[in-house]
Amino acid sequence: GTPPQPGGPGLRSKGCPPATRDRRPATLRRSGAHASAKQAPGSPGLDQSSPGATMGPKEVVIMDQEERVARFGVLCTGPTRRDANGVVIEQDGILWAGGDWVPGGEYAQKLTVKNVTTKMKKLKYKLPQTRYFSLAFPETIELSPGMSQEIDVIFRPIKEEIYEDTIYFKLEELPVGTVISDAPIRGFHVPVRALLPTLQARIPDDVDMGLCPTAETSERTFYIENNGEVPCPYRWSVPEPFTLEPSYGLLEVGEAHEITCSLHPTQASVFVARASCEVGKGVNAIKPQPILEMKLSAVGKYVHIEVSDERVDFGDVLAGSPITEELTREIVVSNRSVVHARVEVIRVERDREPVFAVHPTSLIVPPQSELPVMIQFHSRSAGTYTAEHLEFVTPGGNRPRLLLTGSSVAPVVKIYKQEDPFAKGFGVSTSVNFGSIKVGSRCDRAVFLQNNSDADLHFQFVSDEGGCFKLSKYRGIIPAQLEVSVKFTFSPDRPINYYKRLFVIIEHRLPLFVDLLGTAYISAAGEVKEQRSAPLRHAHVQAARNRQAAGLGRASPDELETMHAELQEQGATADERLLFARIGAKGHDDVLLTTNTQDPVTRSGEATRSSVQVAHDLFEEYTESDLKEVQVSQSHVDFGLKTVGSSGRRTVTVTNTTRAKISVAWTPPPLIEVEGEKPAADFSVSPDYADIAAGSSLDFTVRFHPRKPNVYSLVDLEATVFFKSQRSFRLVNDAVLAPPWRLEVAASGHSFGGEQFAPALQSEPRERHWPGIHVGDAGYQSLKLKNSSNLPCLFSIEQDPVKAFSVRPSQGLIPPGGFQLLVARFEPKEERVYRHRVRLIVNGEACDGPFLWGAG
Repeated sequence: GTPPQPGGPGLRSKGCPPATRDRRPATLRRSGAHASAKQAPGSPGLDQSSPGATMGPKEVVIMDQEERVARFGVLCTGPTRRDANGVVIEQDGILWAGGDWVPGGEYAQKLTVKNVTTKMKKLKYKLPQTRYFSLAFPETIELSPGMSQEIDVIFRPIKEEIYEDTIYFKLEELPVGTVISDAPIRGFHVPVRALLPTLQARIPDDVDMGLCPTAETSERTFYIENNGEVPCPYRWSVPEPFTLEPSYGLLEVGEAHEITCSLHPTQASVFVARASCEVGKGVNAIKPQPILEMKLSAVGKYVHIEVSDERVDFGDVLAGSPITEELTREIVVSNRSVVHARVEVIRVERDREPVFAVHPTSLIVPPQSELPVMIQFHSRSAGTYTAEHLEFVTPGGNRPRLLLTGSSVAPVVKIYKQEDPFAKGFGVSTSVNFGSIKVGSRCDRAVFLQNNSDADLHFQFVSDEGGCFKLSKYRGIIPAQLEVSVKFTFSPDRPINYYKRLFVIIEHRLPLFVDLLGTAYISAAGEVKEQRSAPLRHAHVQAARNRQAAGLGRASPDELETMHAELQEQGATADERLLFARIGAKGHDDVLLTTNTQDPVTRSGEATRSSVQVAHDLFEEYTESDLKEVQVSQSHVDFGLKTVGSSGRRTVTVTNTTRAKISVAWTPPPLIEVEGEKPAADFSVSPDYADIAAGSSLDFTVRFHPRKPNVYSLVDLEATVFFKSQRSFRLVNDAVLAPPWRLEVAASGHSFGGEQFAPALQSEPRERHWPGIHVGDAGYQSLKLKNSSNLPCLFSIEQDPVKAFSVRPSQGLIPPGGFQLLVARFEPKEERVYRHRVRLIVNGEACDGPFLWGAG
């Protein structure tokens, strides 16, 4: 009276493997599910002799499908399935796979019974022993040759466990090949099963990592796949030195995870280990293989590399030269070992920015192979010699070195004039004396810029179109191995002496200069009296500079005359004679001192004494130096926005620190032409002429009144300052004649009532480096701002708050498509690295300029 239990009769296969018996598709999702159909030890058997017999100790013999067809001529198949390749296969018997059913449900499949012989077949089936599988009432089935009949099989599970049973078919005639003694064998069993989901995973049998370099991590990847029917958790156990990542995870049905096998050998040895993977822990499912094993193997090998050269010398390279094939060198890194070599290229000296570019800096050289490495020399700072070491480092400690050397040289540029035949070979090539000319007239002289280098060079004179000295070109390009001429025009407006040291900035080198001298006079005519100063010579200029260096710059003309007379009576030393001008071709052949600093030469040795002096003088301003005899309160006045018809005013104070009265004469600014109006200047200074007593100061008013709308205005207001007692040649002793001082105040403003032009400035180069400057010294580099738009750019430069970097000129107006050359100075205050981003105000908007870097 006890109902049959799940599990049913014990099933025994006869002469066939499980895959043949099950006839299940071998897909990733269903593969291996048939393994759960094996009879567990001790399962009860089914008595074949009586239909409806209860479970007993006998086992049921299930023939495979081929044998049943051969002996009985009847083919019994369930619904078709598809394998992993999509091929349709026939299912032997009835099978509900894991995941296709749940307890409490009702499921139906059709069993197709087909006569595959040429004779009539009569057969009758017996109901399964368990009540979980049910069929219609058994009746005799008659099948003609080739005919088939479908039988509905109903499955009603109550628990989540495996259900196994059979449908017994009995034939009325004897099967083929039987005899009377085998008469009881007149039928066959067809399996009917419902399986639980199978949990199983698949991994490779072994992972061979081959030859691995020591001291670095080698990796191989493989996949763990879930070819079961339920999600599969897994966890790896692997002995050292191997590691597997991820070490655990969860695989969804049909999913595969990539596993990375890593090995970090420390010596050249053979490594073998077995990794185990536990799958399905804590999951209720059939687990054909709860523990998977895999062999891991590897062989560690040492790495040895070589570099083709010990030293690469680029020689002398022109500063700012573009990278070409001549500035590119190729070396070869060779790997002599049987494993790959991972190489990192490292700079040994890291206390400064690199000038040698290396590509690639990281490479993997195959076994018994070689790879090229390209090295380029960026010649940036003129006058510097660079030596750097590169190390080619492998993880195993192989570190061959390479020495890189190169010198960055400044372009050779010369500024000169045609030799004066009366100078007899003792003339000064950088001094242009216009002589004495009438006020209101003009005189022209030519100066040549000669480029002896192999690259075109930009140049720019630090001057604008105002003043008494005018130029035919203020900026331009000097072609390689050629020269350009610049015409200088002297057009004085007052009967006084004029002197101006005009600096010229040339890219990639220190600036040069030319001294401009001239004397203006008014001849007597009628009631107009003659007004004529003593003619100014270069000997006066050099003597005045020597007096400034000797601390006598503030001495009055009377004091100088007294000193000169005493020296003539007592006999002057060689240095004392240099304090006064002499007459003749050799009146200026000696120089006492050329700078106001204690040590004008940088101890780094990148430039000569005289070239550094020129750059030093460019940065000297009359606003901040206590050594200046005449000082001005500010070097730049900005009026900002002033519309046409309005005006603005600023006050500039000039201070006389000498011991004699001075006169200040402002040169009229250039005139602006406006259609229908009389030409007039946008800027004016009042008073335009005044005297200042010794030790006194005087305020001057600068006005800005623009005459055109939407215009940027910038002009250098120039004042010629001289001793009042030397205004006439009759009052001057030639030996103590002092050249005039020149004060410059940059005045700027604009008349844009609305939005200004958008700035379009580019810095070339974007970065500028000083490799090493001694504390107390100064280093100089050139910069270039390029206006790429078709509109003008008015710019000014904000001061470095640390005051380690400074730039001259600090303001300017760049024409459309033009450029502006600048000189940047690095003057470290202490031993450390300085970094500064130049901030520009361009057309009223703040923007970033070049990045400056220097080591003190």
